[in-house]
Amino acid sequence: NYGSIILNNNKFSINNVKFNNLSLPKQKSKILYGGINIINSNVDIRDSEVSNSNSEDAINIISSNTNIDSFKISDTLADGLDIDFGKLVFKNIECERINNDCLDISGADVSGTNILSINTLDKGISVGENSKVNIENLNTINNNIGLAVKDGSKAIFSKINFDSNKF
Repeated sequence: NYGSIILNNNKFSINNVKFNNLSLPKQKSKILYGGINIINSNVDIRDSEVSNSNSEDAINIISSNTNIDSFKISDTLADGLDIDFGKLVFKNIECERINNDCLDISGADVSGTNILSINTLDKGISVGENSKVNIENLNTINNNIGLAVKDGSKAIFSKINFDSNKF
């Protein structure tokens, strides 16, 4: 059945894990929207994936320092990976069949290489709220919007491939 994960104020390592059918937490004391919620932590994610998420974010990382190496997100109800206020360094993120944004960045510092967004109903990457982003090798295929940078954010992208996006 459905469940959710909340990781808070610690150091976490997620290696070779498959998450399936997660939903948002049903705790009235917390306002969280992810199937996986990581808050005020240091986290390493390697060779892992999330599929069939039934929450607003498949994974929501808030005010944390995050390193990702090979992470796949597929078949989500809304956003794939949501980074709110923190730092993300990544290598190899893949999103497929996402009903909102593949990577949603708000008020964060993000750098990395190799991101693929296929069949995303909103944005491949959304950068907002004064974020600072530096990404190499961005591929967006068959998304509504390939890339959006807004709200005073600064972004550097190199080696971009837009293919069959509406905008």
